[in-house]
Amino acid sequence: MNTEEKDGLSPDLAARIAALSPEKRALLERQLSATAPIAVAGRSEPAADVRPLSLSFAQQRVWFLEQLDSGHSLYNLAMTKRFSEPVDPQKIDRAINEVIRRHDSLRTTFRLEDGGPVQEIRPDLPVRLEVTDLEAVSTEKRQAEVKRRALAAARQPFDLRSGPLVRGTLLRLDHDNYVLVVTIHQIISDRWSLDVFAREFDSIYDALCRESSHTLPPQKIEYGEVILQQYEHLQGDTLKRLTDYWTRKLDGIAPLLDLPTDRARPHSQTFETRSLVRRYPRSAADTLYRLAEQQGATPFMALLALFDILLHRFSGISDIVVGTPVDNRKQPEQTQLIGLLADTLILRTDLSGNPSFREVLERVRNVAAEAYTHRDFPLQKTLEGAKITRTLCHNPLFQVSFSMDSMEFTPLTGTEFSFLDNKSSEFDISLNLIQDSEYVTATIQFNSTLFGEGTAASLVNAYGVLIESAVMLPDRPIAELSLVSSAARALLIDASATLGDMPHASTLHALFELQTQATPSAPALHFGSEIQSYETVDTNANKIARALHEFGIGPEMVVGLFMEKSPDWLISLLAVWKAGAAFLPLDPSYPSERVAFMLADANVGIILTQDSLRDRLPPFPGTIWCLGHEWSRIAELPSQPLQTPVNPDSLAYIIYTSGSTGWPKGVMVPHRCACNTMQTIVDALQLPVGARVLQFGSLSFDISIYDLLMTLGCGGTLCLAPTNDLLPGQPLADTLRELRINAVALPPSALNAIPTTDDLPDLHTIMSGGEALAAELAQRWSTPTCRVINGYGPTEATIWSTYYQCSGDEDVLPIGRAVSQTQAYVLDRSAEPLPYGFPGELYVGGAGVTRGYMNRSGLTAEQYIPDPFSGEPGSRLYRTGDRASLQSDGNIRFLGRIDNQIKLNGYRIELQEIESALTRHPQVTEAAVVVQRSRCGVSRLAAFCTVSGDAATIHKELLLYLRRHLPKYMVPEVFTILEELPVNASGKLDRQKLSEWTTPEFDEPREIARATEPGEKVAQIFAEILGVDRVSPSDSFFELGGHSLMAIRVIDRLNEAFLFSLTIRDLFENPVVADLVRAVTLAQTAGSHARPLPIPRMAPGTAMSSEGSGTG
Repeated sequence: MNTEEKDGLSPDLAARIAALSPEKRALLERQLSATAPIAVAGRSEPAADVRPLSLSFAQQRVWFLEQLDSGHSLYNLAMTKRFSEPVDPQKIDRAINEVIRRHDSLRTTFRLEDGGPVQEIRPDLPVRLEVTDLEAVSTEKRQAEVKRRALAAARQPFDLRSGPLVRGTLLRLDHDNYVLVVTIHQIISDRWSLDVFAREFDSIYDALCRESSHTLPPQKIEYGEVILQQYEHLQGDTLKRLTDYWTRKLDGIAPLLDLPTDRARPHSQTFETRSLVRRYPRSAADTLYRLAEQQGATPFMALLALFDILLHRFSGISDIVVGTPVDNRKQPEQTQLIGLLADTLILRTDLSGNPSFREVLERVRNVAAEAYTHRDFPLQKTLEGAKITRTLCHNPLFQVSFSMDSMEFTPLTGTEFSFLDNKSSEFDISLNLIQDSEYVTATIQFNSTLFGEGTAASLVNAYGVLIESAVMLPDRPIAELSLVSSAARALLIDASATLGDMPHASTLHALFELQTQATPSAPALHFGSEIQSYETVDTNANKIARALHEFGIGPEMVVGLFMEKSPDWLISLLAVWKAGAAFLPLDPSYPSERVAFMLADANVGIILTQDSLRDRLPPFPGTIWCLGHEWSRIAELPSQPLQTPVNPDSLAYIIYTSGSTGWPKGVMVPHRCACNTMQTIVDALQLPVGARVLQFGSLSFDISIYDLLMTLGCGGTLCLAPTNDLLPGQPLADTLRELRINAVALPPSALNAIPTTDDLPDLHTIMSGGEALAAELAQRWSTPTCRVINGYGPTEATIWSTYYQCSGDEDVLPIGRAVSQTQAYVLDRSAEPLPYGFPGELYVGGAGVTRGYMNRSGLTAEQYIPDPFSGEPGSRLYRTGDRASLQSDGNIRFLGRIDNQIKLNGYRIELQEIESALTRHPQVTEAAVVVQRSRCGVSRLAAFCTVSGDAATIHKELLLYLRRHLPKYMVPEVFTILEELPVNASGKLDRQKLSEWTTPEFDEPREIARATEPGEKVAQIFAEILGVDRVSPSDSFFELGGHSLMAIRVIDRLNEAFLFSLTIRDLFENPVVADLVRAVTLAQTAGSHARPLPIPRMAPGTAMSSEGSGTG
């Protein structure tokens, strides 16, 4: 036997190696030695003794991902064939094994050798056909059982080390009906390979049934030769040219195309998927293709351009990165080869500047043409060269896939096999297109952990509309292309509105007077030991109203109320309304400068206050009445109501909210709006007559008006309590119980602080709003005797715009539907309705929309726009500045403030999502998350919490809790426990103060880990494998250029150095040296079999830092 035969090399292959220059031969040997020596088996007959073989670059990626997360079916490829005649299972078994005998790749197993993966071609690796008889299953259930069994066979994991990596399962339905399921691991095949396997199986099986020999020709090439060709090609100038191109092309790429998901992204990918299919008329596609041809683009490019536009409109991101599968069978002899020759091409398109479809098509054409010119660079090499943060929660570089025609086999071309979806994918979303003479058929595969079916349906439906929109309006900016059909647009508009009747009385004081006439002796308010009836409150308000009238107060004038909670407050605001004026609430705790600004901006001429507060007022040029001092004079006035010229459009009150200029802005609310809100409360809550309502919110905010309207709507009692009795926690619980409260409006933070052990038998309605309500919190309080309402509404739309009654079993709580006489639209930048599930800005219209801002006509015109969907003259929509999406069930999902999204380490992060996760922890009462930036230019997420229980022990628990519920890049690096969160003058969270609340070591360059022995060893191993001179504790493995195969070698070296078993997952979870050192230290402390976890660092005081935990 000659050398070539002995080493498994064909004469041709040996000659090609011998023909290489000494330099190229040496380079090839170095490349191959990175994993193992290479040898190639003979053509058709199995080799008897073959040395380990290197993996192709595509195989390296699949092998690594299997090590990272083994035990799943992500890389299983499966197909099925139905037989409608009796079959011989032995012949099927023989046919499968004959295909395996013909292809080296199907007899391959994989193992680790010298720190790298190698594959071995086995001389013989038979597969035993598994036969399952289903004839005993009832006829009506049999097909469902077939689907279940076939999917189970397709999802059963393979063992790469022992093999075989092919599996056959035969399901017997009855004597004449069978289903064959063939499953092959993707590390030895691709979808083209399935077609080859199916054709060969059909030919061999038919020959066996005829009792003759098959006539398939021997293989002209084996997979090992393809690997050699790949290594030969990727060297020298070619390697440099391709490396330089893809390095430039992917420079600055975001690690995640952050699509708006229906559910939070988990810490690790689940790979679970579902699919939907839609068909679009071929006629529209043909028109699109003609348009593309005019611009030198292919149908693939045109359809990809539309998909890019869809992703851009769905996410708001302009830098769109999509992967598309490509088959690398470039030589005719490779078309009959089974093996992993397919790869993925990354297509990155810039959609910034709101271009037209023609412009996007040109950009996509250029991107695709360039990429295909440089397609010889394997994805694995691209990943190795991209210094990006790696994380377990999503696929690196791209998370969305697009394919058309040639990579799809449904059914497999020219065979009786059909591709079987095993409902697993590494991508968030994949769109696969197949066309025939009548239709373009689109299959959208979506990660079912992240997306619901409604959102996926909206995406695939919107894609069909985009095809037609782009053809009709190719020069229109893409932001203006319609995503919904005219019929769907009408349905969306109807789904966003709720009709209802306006209340009969149209001013607030008239409503109170009607209730007084109905129940004069019923208790209207309760404060301490004092209880006042409706008649008493009304009589006293009439007297103060007359005093104000005599002073000259009338319609459209503003009276300041500088008061603490007491009967004086309710009586005074009623008196102001009865006098025809509007009131301005002034919080005695506000800084004097802010109170002075509000008084001047609202042109207040008189202030009503309490004697004890007189000295806390700022200098005021107008009149000040201290009611205690003035009451002797006012009490002598007549108690009959005034007849003032007030109408529903008269100003009722002004509420000042935070403004972007640093000064608050006053929202002007007329009686009509407030009366409508009261009617919506009556309609929605249907509180029993005489219900007792707690006045919890600050008197300076409109929630105090909501409490009043809730009480007035049922003729109930408004219960007031001192501030100390309303503190979240036990004081509030005691107050609710002692005052026998039936209904209360509370922010989630206050609700969460109430001990769950407290018995509150009288409480039957909880209205929650002002913050995001966690589903777990709603579930805790939703009982057969107590309901929880999740409410939403800005001051500019009079407090209450949407509501949702919680059932207690939701995963994510929506804010519900619009209240009566209200419209709540989710619109795009062109103020057009968006499809279900698409995030946009929430606009509110209807009877609750207020006048606008005091003395801010420009801002009013900007925020209050004409209602394009209403036929009523003068109707307007208020732009809330909130992100939301309309769900397919008609409910609206709140997604946070548009201006509260941040971008950190390339990830878009919604801070409210992290805050909501924190408040779901049973010990966290309040939480806020901000971005902190050091003087050194370093940015990090910082969490601030108030907690119940021992604050000293909760830091580590919070870190681990968030790591279980959020992706790593969303986990704050530092946690600080506070007694209370700081608020600004408006009583809202002071995020600016928190963002400046840093620790000294964060503001200075610092080393994160001490030079301990483990630290030095980890840094040394990093440096040696990564080929760098110095590694500091703050360096990240991936940012230093580490990639998957290097990760294998690092873990191998670490386990050898520390004598225990770290995994690749541990390195992915702890890529920063300091974090990995702490994981090693913990593992050493706990024992060699313990699972390493990051140990949080403790910053000074009560802050806890886990540096690197948020970088992914």
